[in-house]
Amino acid sequence: MTQPDRIHFGTDGWRAIINEDFNPASVARVADAAAHIFRSSYPGAGNTLIIGYDCRTDAGRYAALVGAVCAAQGFEVKLSDRYCPTPALCWSIAQDTDAVGGLMLTSSHNPAEYLGIKLRMTDGGASPASFTSEVEAALADEPPAGFDQALAAFAEADNGTPESPAAALTSAPALQFIDLMAPYLATLKASVDGALIAGSGLRIVLDPLFGAGRTYLAQVLRDLGVEVVEVNGTNDPSFNGLHPEPILPWVKTGAQKVVELGYDACFVTDGDADRIGALDEFGSYVSSHRILTLLVGHLAEDRGRTGRVVRN
Repeated sequence: MTQPDRIHFGTDGWRAIINEDFNPASVARVADAAAHIFRSSYPGAGNTLIIGYDCRTDAGRYAALVGAVCAAQGFEVKLSDRYCPTPALCWSIAQDTDAVGGLMLTSSHNPAEYLGIKLRMTDGGASPASFTSEVEAALADEPPAGFDQALAAFAEADNGTPESPAAALTSAPALQFIDLMAPYLATLKASVDGALIAGSGLRIVLDPLFGAGRTYLAQVLRDLGVEVVEVNGTNDPSFNGLHPEPILPWVKTGAQKVVELGYDACFVTDGDADRIGALDEFGSYVSSHRILTLLVGHLAEDRGRTGRVVRN
């Protein structure tokens, strides 16, 4: 018998090279083990798992495979009908009273040849090491029963986009394809002072690094009255050779564009749009840590807020 591919969850997920350790059989084993541990961790609780995916090669197809495996364990599976940022999946899980958790097909900031799985708990938060250890311990050596049907779903599915959402699959009719993005983005816009932003005259460059933030953040800002130019926002699973990580040297395109246009700032998101970096009007880099510090300073000094600051 062939040795099964080695699977180990590190910080916030399991990641591997597509068509090597990250292959349909290994992904099905992870999905089956995760579904089993979700079930045993929340006995008598909800029965829904929500699945999202980013813009990487075959991410949407792997999401369908994962969904089919989880559905075979009796879960009601809701699958994003288009690529989505990880925070959109997290928010959707937290809003769904029947959801016990979710799975995100992404490799975050890793190069284009990688794909992975992040597990999210019933509150939308990241899975603790104790949970992923249980998933690793539950991994079977062989793909689960129903693997052939999951493979059929993998073959039939595609990566949905905002312009062409994924549709129901004849090979996996139990999967519900739903729009996670519309309610998430509407809530995001309602959470800020739209009138203040609209009157600010802001001009912003956005660089999603070909990741799951593309088109979405630009549309939100435009709806709020911000002038936006997006770079590296086309459909390119190769990321044009960039690493989708919002740090130097990968942010140089945005740095050049913000200076060229004379805009106020550039914001850069990573592969699954759960991290952000920035460039100021001179193209100087502003890290995620400094952005958080600036936000806390604004709340304390400009808004007069007091109290504790909690970080993860």
